[in-house]
Amino acid sequence: MAARFLTYSSTYAKIALDHFFVGETAYQEAQAISADLDDFYDYDALVRREKLWSSSEQYCVAVCFSAMALESYIYDYAARLLGDGYVSKYLDKLDAVSKWLVIPRLITGKELSPGGRSMELLRELVRQRNQMIHAKSRPYTPEAAMAYLDAQSEEDDRRTALHALQAVYLLAQDLDELDPEATCRFLLGIGSSYAPEQFTVHEPWAKFLKLAGISVKG
Repeated sequence: MAARFLTYSSTYAKIALDHFFVGETAYQEAQAISADLDDFYDYDALVRREKLWSSSEQYCVAVCFSAMALESYIYDYAARLLGDGYVSKYLDKLDAVSKWLVIPRLITGKELSPGGRSMELLRELVRQRNQMIHAKSRPYTPEAAMAYLDAQSEEDDRRTALHALQAVYLLAQDLDELDPEATCRFLLGIGSSYAPEQFTVHEPWAKFLKLAGISVKG
């Protein structure tokens, strides 16, 4: 198998997972605070909002770095097996979803299911990441800002981050099943072995998968 130097997909995945758990701690602490959210000057409400804002920031990092991990990995996978020149000339300008469909098919003759759960999560991740990075501006007043924030479901940011990391794991698992030599979960830092039959999930990912209700395939 060809190898490439200084690739960061596992680093990005680790950053995403670490920030998810920091956000999760703040989110759960916020849920434990009973407060009158209609009273802006209620101290407990202020503390609760601050923790939710903190969790939202961490979840945002998790989403962006999940997307970076998947984009970094699929480029590296293609470059190792198809060559940097070919990828740069013909594949680099494809969007992330297209890369995850086209590149495995070019390498193996098979493709990930376009309508499968992992691809659905990837489409959602790309959409959410783009909304964060290319956010539309709104006229600002303190009252409008608070009304906008309070209108957002407390679960929205958490669900987005949860789905982002689910996309990372399920795409890696699906690609490893399609092409065992891809060793996607290993190279993303999810587990401990190149060999699928010896693969074991690292503890932080095992904790996440349990939270997300995802079972591990060999």
